[in-house]
Amino acid sequence: MAIQYLAIVEETTRGTDPGSGYLFLPVMNNIQPTVKYDDQARKEFRGADTALGDSSVVRRSGQWSMSIECAYYPGIETGLFFKHLMGKAGTRTTLDTSAKEGIIYPLANLYGTGAELANKAIGLVANTDEGGTTKAQYYGGGRVKSIAIKGEGTDDVKLTIEVQGPAQFIGAADQTATAGASFPVAAPFSTDDCLLYIGAGISRTGTGPGYTAIGPGSMPAFRPDSFTITITSGNDDKTVMDGVLGPNKTFRAAQFKVEATCPTDYEDPSSGFSSADQFKNVFGGPTTSSLLVVMDSGDLAGAATATYSTKIDLANALINPDTPARKSDGTQPTINFTLSSLYNATTKYPVAVYTVDKATAY
Repeated sequence: MAIQYLAIVEETTRGTDPGSGYLFLPVMNNIQPTVKYDDQARKEFRGADTALGDSSVVRRSGQWSMSIECAYYPGIETGLFFKHLMGKAGTRTTLDTSAKEGIIYPLANLYGTGAELANKAIGLVANTDEGGTTKAQYYGGGRVKSIAIKGEGTDDVKLTIEVQGPAQFIGAADQTATAGASFPVAAPFSTDDCLLYIGAGISRTGTGPGYTAIGPGSMPAFRPDSFTITITSGNDDKTVMDGVLGPNKTFRAAQFKVEATCPTDYEDPSSGFSSADQFKNVFGGPTTSSLLVVMDSGDLAGAATATYSTKIDLANALINPDTPARKSDGTQPTINFTLSSLYNATTKYPVAVYTVDKATAY
């Protein structure tokens, strides 16, 4: 069997393969996007017996999409997707020789003339086994719709990245395999690398939204059984008369949204975060809070002290707790908290992702 892998690249012009700068991300589920075409028969009088069937067909539209599942490898390979989901990747500064740090946060408008990402997009190159030989096919013009971050059990932290693009930007099949496949050196984050904090007390350095450091400060520790954070851009593609056969204009179809789900034990300790108190607070009216997820692998990104890390700052969120799951056998009840993002006037974002790795820019 031939080797198989996925290459990714940033396009300066949507749908145009830059021909260099390819990155290689290990993926779990599949390495080939799904393609859907809208092929239709024409209903017309064409000198044939119409009762026996139509005589001609036309391709009206086409779109490719891919749900990329991978471990969360810190670095440009995943940072590029977060930038194209949210819009703004701040200037990365040196933290410890080779270690660079910087913030990513959402913008209301990502694409178009004068916007941060202008006409940029992401290209995916599926390198697949074709009868014992690795062949490549290019899928261009990708726009990121959502990213889900999940930490559960003792597993790696996983990402699910939803990308889509017009089918017109799909290249010819059976091209030469993408050269230079070099995968991330840094290990992915595991759930053992994750610490969560909830409530007041976060430490942010600088002025929002372009903070130069984020930390838990005096926030109470939060220890759920697992967490899932889904960030959705609210952008979608539609077909316009721009000469592209397929949805090619990215527009805002909904609000930017973040949702975090955190199942945890129902308990009321004498200090720190109380899931019981948080549940009871809902009876007095809506309750909001901030949530900070800190992932730190402990592996050096710098020369001496700086390690690979990611901080997810959900700056303000509405908390909706489920009813505690009590059991008649007296075992520990659990409760699930859902946090839905709100805009924060101080930070000027609903969520930000702050990373430390070796990438000088995303």
